[in-house]
Amino acid sequence: MIKAAFLVYDRALFSGITRPYEILKAANAMARMARESRPLELHMVKLEDKQPQVAGDIPLNIEERIESLGHMDWIFIPPNWRDPVHLLKRYPKLPEMLRQRYEEGTNFIATGAGAYFLAEAGLLDKTPATTHWFFFDKFEKRYPHVELKRQHFITYGNRIYCAGSINALSDLVFHLIGQAFGLEKRQLAERHFAHEVGSSYDLPMFSVGRAAHADEDIIEIQAWLKSSCHEDIDIPQMAERAGMPVRTFTRRFRQALGMTPNQYLQDLRIENGRDLLKSTDLSIQDVAENVGYKDTAYFSRVFKTKVGLTPSDYKKMVRPKLFQLD
Repeated sequence: MIKAAFLVYDRALFSGITRPYEILKAANAMARMARESRPLELHMVKLEDKQPQVAGDIPLNIEERIESLGHMDWIFIPPNWRDPVHLLKRYPKLPEMLRQRYEEGTNFIATGAGAYFLAEAGLLDKTPATTHWFFFDKFEKRYPHVELKRQHFITYGNRIYCAGSINALSDLVFHLIGQAFGLEKRQLAERHFAHEVGSSYDLPMFSVGRAAHADEDIIEIQAWLKSSCHEDIDIPQMAERAGMPVRTFTRRFRQALGMTPNQYLQDLRIENGRDLLKSTDLSIQDVAENVGYKDTAYFSRVFKTKVGLTPSDYKKMVRPKLFQLD
Protein backbone atom coordinates (compact mmCIF):
# COMPACT_ATOMS: atom_id res chain seq x y z
CA MET A 1 0.00 0.00 0.00
CA ILE A 2 1.19 3.49 -0.88
CA LYS A 3 0.73 6.15 1.81
CA ALA A 4 0.14 9.67 0.51
CA ALA A 5 -0.41 13.00 2.27
CA PHE A 6 -1.65 16.35 1.00
CA LEU A 7 -0.30 19.44 2.77
CA VAL A 8 -3.00 22.02 3.45
CA TYR A 9 -1.69 25.46 4.38
CA ASP A 10 -2.77 29.11 4.35
CA ARG A 11 -3.64 30.46 0.88
CA ALA A 12 -3.27 27.06 -0.77
CA LEU A 13 -5.49 26.54 -3.80
CA PHE A 14 -7.85 23.87 -2.57
CA SER A 15 -8.58 22.65 -6.10
CA GLY A 16 -4.90 21.68 -6.22
CA ILE A 17 -5.68 19.29 -3.39
CA THR A 18 -9.19 18.05 -4.10
CA ARG A 19 -8.66 17.20 -7.78
CA PRO A 20 -5.73 14.80 -7.31
CA TYR A 21 -7.35 13.51 -4.11
CA GLU A 22 -10.52 12.60 -6.02
CA ILE A 23 -8.58 10.87 -8.78
CA LEU A 24 -6.62 8.80 -6.28
CA LYS A 25 -9.80 8.00 -4.36
CA ALA A 26 -11.19 6.69 -7.65
CA ALA A 27 -8.18 4.35 -7.90
CA ASN A 28 -9.17 2.97 -4.50
CA ALA A 29 -12.76 2.54 -5.67
CA MET A 30 -11.61 0.64 -8.75
CA ALA A 31 -9.55 -1.63 -6.52
CA ARG A 32 -12.60 -2.35 -4.36
CA MET A 33 -14.69 -3.16 -7.42
CA ALA A 34 -12.00 -5.60 -8.52
CA ARG A 35 -11.95 -7.06 -4.97
CA GLU A 36 -8.35 -6.02 -4.53
CA SER A 37 -6.85 -4.60 -1.35
CA ARG A 38 -6.94 -0.81 -1.09
CA PRO A 39 -3.84 0.44 -2.94
CA LEU A 40 -3.68 3.92 -1.37
CA GLU A 41 -3.91 5.40 2.11
CA LEU A 42 -4.71 9.10 1.76
CA HIS A 43 -4.34 11.87 4.33
CA MET A 44 -4.98 15.60 4.38
CA VAL A 45 -2.69 17.24 6.93
CA LYS A 46 -2.24 20.70 8.39
CA LEU A 47 0.91 22.36 9.67
CA GLU A 48 -0.51 23.91 12.85
CA ASP A 49 -3.22 23.18 15.37
CA LYS A 50 -5.53 25.82 13.91
CA GLN A 51 -7.32 25.23 10.64
CA PRO A 52 -5.56 26.63 7.54
CA GLN A 53 -7.25 29.45 5.64
CA VAL A 54 -7.07 28.25 2.06
CA ALA A 55 -7.75 30.53 -0.91
CA GLY A 56 -11.44 31.40 -1.06
CA ASP A 57 -11.78 30.97 2.72
CA ILE A 58 -13.30 27.51 2.34
CA PRO A 59 -14.17 26.18 5.83
CA LEU A 60 -12.11 23.11 6.72
CA ASN A 61 -11.98 20.52 9.46
CA ILE A 62 -8.61 18.81 9.02
CA GLU A 63 -7.67 16.72 12.04
CA GLU A 64 -4.16 15.42 11.35
CA ARG A 65 -0.91 17.34 11.58
CA ILE A 66 2.05 16.37 9.45
CA GLU A 67 4.15 15.60 12.54
CA SER A 68 1.67 12.91 13.58
CA LEU A 69 2.17 10.87 10.43
CA GLY A 70 4.57 8.00 10.13
CA HIS A 71 6.45 7.31 6.90
CA MET A 72 4.78 8.71 3.79
CA ASP A 73 5.55 7.46 0.28
CA TRP A 74 4.15 10.56 -1.43
CA ILE A 75 3.64 14.09 -0.14
CA PHE A 76 1.69 16.52 -2.34
CA ILE A 77 2.47 20.23 -1.97
CA PRO A 78 -0.34 22.23 -3.60
CA PRO A 79 -0.07 25.59 -5.36
CA ASN A 80 -0.93 28.77 -3.50
CA TRP A 81 -2.61 32.10 -4.13
CA ARG A 82 -0.10 34.56 -2.73
CA ASP A 83 3.50 35.68 -2.94
CA PRO A 84 5.41 32.42 -2.24
CA VAL A 85 8.16 34.29 -0.38
CA HIS A 86 5.54 35.52 2.10
CA LEU A 87 4.51 31.90 2.71
CA LEU A 88 8.13 30.88 3.25
CA LYS A 89 8.20 33.43 6.07
CA ARG A 90 4.81 32.21 7.30
CA TYR A 91 6.10 28.61 7.56
CA PRO A 92 9.84 28.90 8.30
CA LYS A 93 10.17 25.34 9.63
CA LEU A 94 8.50 23.63 6.68
CA PRO A 95 11.52 23.41 4.32
CA GLU A 96 13.61 21.58 6.94
CA MET A 97 10.68 19.32 7.74
CA LEU A 98 10.40 18.43 4.06
CA ARG A 99 14.14 17.78 3.86
CA GLN A 100 13.89 15.33 6.76
CA ARG A 101 10.99 13.55 5.07
CA TYR A 102 12.99 13.34 1.84
CA GLU A 103 15.94 11.79 3.66
CA GLU A 104 13.53 9.20 5.08
CA GLY A 105 12.53 8.18 1.54
CA THR A 106 9.45 10.29 0.80
CA ASN A 107 8.75 11.30 -2.82
CA PHE A 108 7.34 14.78 -3.46
CA ILE A 109 4.79 16.15 -5.92
CA ALA A 110 4.77 19.96 -5.93
CA THR A 111 2.45 22.11 -8.03
CA GLY A 112 2.96 25.72 -9.07
CA ALA A 113 4.48 27.89 -6.34
CA GLY A 114 4.44 24.89 -4.02
CA ALA A 115 7.87 24.14 -5.52
CA TYR A 116 9.27 27.09 -3.54
CA PHE A 117 9.19 25.05 -0.32
CA LEU A 118 11.30 22.29 -1.88
CA ALA A 119 13.71 24.77 -3.48
CA GLU A 120 14.11 26.58 -0.17
CA ALA A 121 15.07 23.24 1.41
CA GLY A 122 17.76 22.76 -1.24
CA LEU A 123 16.04 19.64 -2.54
CA LEU A 124 15.82 21.01 -6.10
CA ASP A 125 19.48 21.98 -6.49
CA LYS A 126 20.87 20.54 -9.74
CA THR A 127 17.45 19.01 -10.35
CA PRO A 128 14.94 19.74 -13.15
CA ALA A 129 11.93 21.62 -11.85
CA THR A 130 9.11 23.86 -12.97
CA THR A 131 6.60 26.19 -11.35
CA HIS A 132 3.75 28.47 -12.42
CA TRP A 133 4.83 30.63 -15.36
CA PHE A 134 4.08 33.83 -13.43
CA PHE A 135 6.96 33.06 -11.02
CA PHE A 136 9.57 31.88 -13.55
CA ASP A 137 11.84 34.93 -13.34
CA LYS A 138 11.60 35.35 -9.58
CA PHE A 139 12.08 31.64 -8.98
CA GLU A 140 15.16 31.45 -11.21
CA LYS A 141 16.69 34.51 -9.56
CA ARG A 142 16.11 33.20 -6.04
CA TYR A 143 17.21 29.62 -6.82
CA PRO A 144 19.96 29.77 -9.48
CA HIS A 145 21.09 26.19 -8.83
CA VAL A 146 17.72 24.74 -9.80
CA GLU A 147 17.41 23.55 -13.41
CA LEU A 148 14.22 25.47 -14.22
CA LYS A 149 12.44 24.01 -17.26
CA ARG A 150 10.26 26.80 -18.62
CA GLN A 151 9.04 24.78 -21.61
CA HIS A 152 7.79 21.80 -19.61
CA PHE A 153 4.59 21.51 -17.62
CA ILE A 154 5.87 18.49 -15.68
CA THR A 155 9.37 17.61 -14.51
CA TYR A 156 10.89 14.72 -12.61
CA GLY A 157 14.27 14.16 -11.02
CA ASN A 158 15.67 12.75 -7.80
CA ARG A 159 12.29 11.48 -6.58
CA ILE A 160 10.63 14.89 -7.00
CA TYR A 161 7.86 15.74 -9.46
CA CYS A 162 6.90 19.33 -10.24
CA ALA A 163 3.77 20.39 -12.12
CA GLY A 164 3.34 23.89 -13.50
CA SER A 165 -0.45 23.98 -13.17
CA ILE A 166 -3.39 22.10 -11.70
CA ASN A 167 -4.27 20.65 -15.11
CA ALA A 168 -0.70 19.37 -15.43
CA LEU A 169 -1.05 17.91 -11.94
CA SER A 170 -4.03 15.88 -13.13
CA ASP A 171 -1.88 14.42 -15.91
CA LEU A 172 0.81 13.69 -13.39
CA VAL A 173 -1.59 11.85 -11.08
CA PHE A 174 -2.68 9.62 -13.98
CA HIS A 175 1.00 8.94 -14.65
CA LEU A 176 1.58 8.05 -10.98
CA ILE A 177 -1.37 5.65 -11.01
CA GLY A 178 0.12 3.97 -14.08
CA GLN A 179 3.58 3.76 -12.53
CA ALA A 180 2.28 2.36 -9.25
CA PHE A 181 -0.61 0.14 -10.32
CA GLY A 182 -0.25 -0.50 -14.03
CA LEU A 183 -1.53 0.77 -17.34
CA GLU A 184 -5.03 -0.66 -16.96
CA LYS A 185 -5.73 1.27 -13.76
CA ARG A 186 -4.38 4.46 -15.33
CA GLN A 187 -6.62 4.04 -18.36
CA LEU A 188 -9.69 3.43 -16.21
CA ALA A 189 -8.97 6.58 -14.22
CA GLU A 190 -8.41 8.62 -17.38
CA ARG A 191 -11.65 7.42 -18.92
CA HIS A 192 -13.57 8.16 -15.72
CA PHE A 193 -12.27 11.74 -15.51
CA ALA A 194 -11.88 12.40 -19.25
CA HIS A 195 -14.50 15.15 -19.41
CA GLU A 196 -13.84 16.58 -15.94
CA VAL A 197 -10.16 17.38 -15.87
CA GLY A 198 -9.86 18.93 -19.32
CA SER A 199 -6.24 17.84 -19.66
CA SER A 200 -4.22 16.35 -22.44
CA TYR A 201 -2.92 13.30 -20.56
CA ASP A 202 0.52 13.71 -22.10
CA LEU A 203 1.74 17.24 -21.44
CA PRO A 204 5.41 17.87 -22.24
CA MET A 205 7.46 16.30 -19.48
CA PHE A 206 11.12 16.68 -18.65
CA SER A 207 12.31 13.65 -16.73
CA VAL A 208 15.53 12.43 -15.21
CA GLY A 209 15.34 8.81 -14.12
CA ARG A 210 11.66 8.65 -14.96
CA ALA A 211 11.87 4.88 -15.19
CA ALA A 212 13.44 4.69 -11.71
CA HIS A 213 16.70 3.17 -12.84
CA ALA A 214 20.26 4.39 -13.24
CA ASP A 215 21.48 2.49 -16.30
CA GLU A 216 22.78 5.39 -18.40
CA ASP A 217 23.15 3.24 -21.54
CA ILE A 218 19.48 2.24 -21.38
CA ILE A 219 18.41 5.82 -20.64
CA GLU A 220 20.16 6.91 -23.85
CA ILE A 221 18.32 4.23 -25.82
CA GLN A 222 15.03 5.35 -24.27
CA ALA A 223 15.66 8.91 -25.43
CA TRP A 224 16.54 7.71 -28.93
CA LEU A 225 13.46 5.49 -29.15
CA LYS A 226 11.23 8.35 -28.05
CA SER A 227 12.31 10.43 -31.05
CA SER A 228 12.58 7.56 -33.53
CA CYS A 229 9.84 5.11 -32.55
CA HIS A 230 7.93 5.76 -35.78
CA GLU A 231 10.82 4.25 -37.76
CA ASP A 232 11.35 0.57 -38.57
CA ILE A 233 13.43 -0.44 -35.53
CA ASP A 234 14.31 -3.89 -34.23
CA ILE A 235 16.22 -5.17 -31.19
CA PRO A 236 19.51 -5.78 -33.04
CA GLN A 237 19.50 -2.11 -34.09
CA MET A 238 18.90 -1.03 -30.50
CA ALA A 239 21.67 -3.30 -29.24
CA GLU A 240 24.08 -2.01 -31.87
CA ARG A 241 23.33 1.58 -30.94
CA ALA A 242 23.90 0.73 -27.27
CA GLY A 243 27.17 -1.00 -28.15
CA MET A 244 26.15 -4.34 -26.62
CA PRO A 245 25.47 -7.91 -27.75
CA VAL A 246 21.76 -8.51 -28.25
CA ARG A 247 21.42 -10.85 -25.26
CA THR A 248 23.23 -8.42 -22.93
CA PHE A 249 21.16 -5.47 -24.17
CA THR A 250 17.87 -7.34 -23.78
CA ARG A 251 18.77 -8.49 -20.27
CA ARG A 252 19.82 -5.01 -19.12
CA PHE A 253 16.77 -3.38 -20.72
CA ARG A 254 14.43 -5.77 -18.92
CA GLN A 255 16.29 -5.29 -15.64
CA ALA A 256 16.01 -1.51 -15.96
CA LEU A 257 12.40 -1.19 -17.13
CA GLY A 258 10.68 -4.47 -16.32
CA MET A 259 9.69 -5.08 -19.94
CA THR A 260 11.26 -6.12 -23.22
CA PRO A 261 12.56 -3.54 -25.71
CA ASN A 262 9.76 -4.40 -28.12
CA GLN A 263 7.11 -3.91 -25.43
CA TYR A 264 8.59 -0.51 -24.61
CA LEU A 265 8.68 0.46 -28.30
CA GLN A 266 5.07 -0.60 -28.70
CA ASP A 267 4.01 1.48 -25.68
CA LEU A 268 5.71 4.56 -27.16
CA ARG A 269 3.95 4.06 -30.50
CA ILE A 270 0.54 3.66 -28.86
CA GLU A 271 1.10 6.82 -26.78
CA ASN A 272 1.94 8.72 -29.97
CA GLY A 273 -1.15 7.25 -31.60
CA ARG A 274 -3.31 8.50 -28.75
CA ASP A 275 -1.90 11.98 -29.22
CA LEU A 276 -2.57 12.02 -32.96
CA LEU A 277 -6.10 10.69 -32.51
CA LYS A 278 -6.80 13.39 -29.96
CA SER A 279 -5.22 16.37 -31.68
CA THR A 280 -5.53 15.75 -35.45
CA ASP A 281 -8.11 14.74 -38.04
CA LEU A 282 -5.92 12.00 -39.51
CA SER A 283 -7.63 8.75 -40.48
CA ILE A 284 -6.91 5.62 -38.44
CA GLN A 285 -4.75 4.33 -41.31
CA ASP A 286 -2.72 7.55 -41.41
CA VAL A 287 -2.27 7.50 -37.63
CA ALA A 288 -1.05 3.90 -37.78
CA GLU A 289 1.49 4.75 -40.48
CA ASN A 290 2.67 7.88 -38.67
CA VAL A 291 3.50 5.98 -35.48
CA GLY A 292 5.24 3.06 -37.18
CA TYR A 293 2.58 0.46 -38.01
CA LYS A 294 2.21 -0.67 -41.60
CA ASP A 295 -0.80 -2.84 -40.80
CA THR A 296 -3.79 -0.75 -39.67
CA ALA A 297 -5.70 -3.77 -38.36
CA TYR A 298 -2.74 -4.79 -36.20
CA PHE A 299 -2.41 -1.24 -34.87
CA SER A 300 -6.11 -1.28 -33.96
CA ARG A 301 -5.79 -4.60 -32.12
CA VAL A 302 -2.74 -3.46 -30.14
CA PHE A 303 -4.38 -0.11 -29.38
CA LYS A 304 -7.52 -1.75 -28.00
CA THR A 305 -5.46 -4.16 -25.91
CA LYS A 306 -3.48 -1.33 -24.30
CA VAL A 307 -6.08 1.45 -24.11
CA GLY A 308 -9.26 -0.56 -23.71
CA LEU A 309 -10.95 1.17 -26.66
CA THR A 310 -10.62 0.92 -30.41
CA PRO A 311 -8.87 3.90 -32.06
CA SER A 312 -12.25 5.06 -33.40
CA ASP A 313 -13.95 4.87 -30.01
CA TYR A 314 -11.03 6.62 -28.31
CA LYS A 315 -11.19 9.46 -30.82
CA LYS A 316 -14.92 9.85 -30.22
CA MET A 317 -14.28 10.05 -26.47
CA VAL A 318 -11.56 12.70 -26.47
CA ARG A 319 -12.35 14.83 -29.49
CA PRO A 320 -15.58 16.40 -28.14
CA LYS A 321 -13.50 18.15 -25.46
CA LEU A 322 -11.40 19.99 -28.00
CA PHE A 323 -12.50 23.18 -29.69
CA GLN A 324 -10.80 26.19 -31.15
CA LEU A 325 -11.81 29.79 -31.72
CA ASP A 326 -10.72 30.95 -35.15
